[in-house]
Amino acid sequence: MRHGKKRYCSSGFAAETGCSGYIAGYERDAVPAAALELEKEGVALYTGKNPDDIACEQDLIVLSPGIPCDLPFIGAAEAAGVEVISEVELAYRETTCPITAITGTNGKTTTTTLTGEIMKAVRPNTAVVGNIGVPYSEKVQGLTEKDWVVAEISSFQMEKAKEFHPHISAVLNITPDHLNRHKTMEVYIAMKERKNRTAYLHSLIENLIKRMNEDDMK
Repeated sequence: MRHGKKRYCSSGFAAETGCSGYIAGYERDAVPAAALELEKEGVALYTGKNPDDIACEQDLIVLSPGIPCDLPFIGAAEAAGVEVISEVELAYRETTCPITAITGTNGKTTTTTLTGEIMKAVRPNTAVVGNIGVPYSEKVQGLTEKDWVVAEISSFQMEKAKEFHPHISAVLNITPDHLNRHKTMEVYIAMKERKNRTAYLHSLIENLIKRMNEDDMK
């Protein structure tokens, strides 16, 4: 389990639910205090390099969105039958309440914040999470069926999402972005579509891109 705040929130979630785990990727002298606290709870720290020599021994690998999915240890683990998922996917599997997911190239954070405030007026324990800066896995255990999740979702977070399927989804816009990671616009669009998993959304996005291109030509 790797990278940034989401890395140790995922590991903390695993520890709290009775699983053992690793946090990998930090240099030892750069390990955050929160990760050191988890080490006291039995979460092992694997520091200084990618976990190539232990990846295939795991039952589950949870990737933070900052980690490219084409690293060798990920492919090796999947080839060995290890499931590799995103932090969002991990939290989703434990969520019992409805989810609103918001994505797009621009405007995600503003829209997620506004939507969260609206929902809090109706359901005060609404969790506003995801790419907005609050890891989903940090909040999931405090939620009940009567609560609500409003999640800002990035394309990076969807790369290893498999079952993630929110009750309400919004794609605000799509313009070329993160192509150094996704390589092509088609892959980038596919990541935005993935959280909706509907042919209707694919048609909607294609029409949106067509209209944007037509506007650019005017």
